[in-house]
Amino acid sequence: MLTDLDFFVSSKHFNEFVLFLWAFLLLDMPRYALSKVLVLIWDFFCPTKRTFDYQPSVCVIVSAYNEGDNIVNSVKSLQGTYPDLHIIVVDDGSTDNSFVKIQEYAKYYSNILALRREDRGGKASAINMAMVYNKAEVTVIADTDCSFDEKALWEIVQPLKDERVGAVSAPVMPSNSFVNLCTWFQAYEYLQNIVVGRRSSSAFGILGIVSGAFGAFRTTVLRQVGGMDVGPPEDLDATLRIRRSGYTIAYAPHAFCYTDVPESFVVLTKQRIRWEQGGAVRNHCRKHIEMISPFSANFSLLNVFLWLETVWFEMISPFVIVLYFVWLFINHHHSEELFYILFALFCVYFVFESTQSLIVFFYSDNKSRDGLICMILPLVIFYKTYLLFVRIYGVVTEVLFRDSFNDNYVPKKVRDVTWRY
Repeated sequence: MLTDLDFFVSSKHFNEFVLFLWAFLLLDMPRYALSKVLVLIWDFFCPTKRTFDYQPSVCVIVSAYNEGDNIVNSVKSLQGTYPDLHIIVVDDGSTDNSFVKIQEYAKYYSNILALRREDRGGKASAINMAMVYNKAEVTVIADTDCSFDEKALWEIVQPLKDERVGAVSAPVMPSNSFVNLCTWFQAYEYLQNIVVGRRSSSAFGILGIVSGAFGAFRTTVLRQVGGMDVGPPEDLDATLRIRRSGYTIAYAPHAFCYTDVPESFVVLTKQRIRWEQGGAVRNHCRKHIEMISPFSANFSLLNVFLWLETVWFEMISPFVIVLYFVWLFINHHHSEELFYILFALFCVYFVFESTQSLIVFFYSDNKSRDGLICMILPLVIFYKTYLLFVRIYGVVTEVLFRDSFNDNYVPKKVRDVTWRY
């Protein structure tokens, strides 16, 4: 078969071969792989020294809704890991024992404040409520289903010593990576797109997201941009407002956070539809369209590039890729060349994915874990195909119906009075 493939490739002129493979350049693989290679070369020859010489006061805000099983363990993983630390936990109208559990734990520690809302208002509302009591220089937003490395808080505040930095993103990894195939796929995705991918985005100055699972904000900047607004996703919206205010977004590559990811494709699909609907369409193309206006305050070419990259890869290229394969099958379904074209595409895909896996090992803090995660590489093409169609569905439903404003992630009473961008 390889001999036949070699004959097929060698029989084609370069421009013919490119014609068959051009759609591959629209995929996320070259987008991430090429940028990662460039950043790896830079880091190899100009490594950055890790320091812990910046020690601002930190307030961690945790919003909880029916998280009685996780809330105390999450706070425990942070307590005592940083000297000047305050923790505010807001129970957002839970109907379980969340508030009882955190209140019982908090009474033994003077630096933990437990608050409760009788009626659920959503994550943004809970965080804004906590900000009234927040006196720290740095605000860290964390989820209740997360746990953190012992040095995570130290790591995530260090980039804020640069006054141009308004917020800091951190690497997020699944804590349940090997439960089943669904979580294993997500572990690979997080490793490639978040742990290493956001490192390269930060290096190019186009990092556009601080995860709501674990992210740090300069408190004055978070207040300056108006705190959190109604999501989903609150984290992306806040990050873009900070960038539009003239600040940069940094990345703390060793500030690891571990979160529970969906263990079924049904739950995962619902999560990703929400992410896709609230991402490029709702925020980049509607709420923050002024990012590309040269007449907007603090106009930045990097913000324009971030906008173009997001819109192209999140909104346009998925449809072009589908049309490409439709064209391919229509024009070659009676030809034996179709098999060789598809096989050539897979080989090129595999080279790019393998390159990214090797880059992961260069940066990895846990090579045995990451090596095991990357063993799923041959099957990832099926996972990415699934995500491609989820992305298309999310984009279409948001463009046509503004479905993100009907998501129960935000309580109905809040959605009903929210401006629909």
